[in-house]
Order: sequence, then structure tokens, then C-alpha cells
Amino acid sequence: MKWSIALATVLLLGSVASAGAVDKDRVEGTGNQVKGSVKKGAGEVTGNERLEREGSSQKSKGKVQEGWGKTKDAARDAGDAIKEKTK
Repeated sequence: MKWSIALATVLLLGSVASAGAVDKDRVEGTGNQVKGSVKKGAGEVTGNERLEREGSSQKSKGKVQEGWGKTKDAARDAGDAIKEKTK
């Protein structure tokens, strides 16, 4: 199962990173969401409530982290737009 998690993460992160200049928090946040979803699912299947809670927590952390990365990207893009207009 570990290799499938790694493969899914690489494929997902590769598609996010190829979109252009992306903040590392966006990429890491997406990775945490994927890992959290897998953990939560594994906890549900096995009846392991602790693993299920860990997965939910990690997924939430990833959403916040990705949102912070998007905010930083937007600020960078706005700064770049201002620089272009002042040329």
C-alpha cells in the first residue's frame, strides 16, 4: 500500500508543480491531503479509530497549508502585475 500512496502523491504533486511557479506550501498541502485521505480510509476499513482521526487531522492540515500557499501565490502574482505596469 505504501508504494500506491507514494505513486498517487507523485502523480498529484507533479501535476500541481507543472502548473508553473507554485508555492511549496501548496504542494506540501496537497500531499498532506492525499496522505490524510489514505490514512482516514485505511482507518475506516480496518476499524482503527486512531488512524481515522489522524487521517482527518492530516487532511485538514493539508487544506490549510494549501490555502496558505495559494494566498502567497496570489500575493506574488499581484506584485508581479504591479511591477509589469510600472515598467
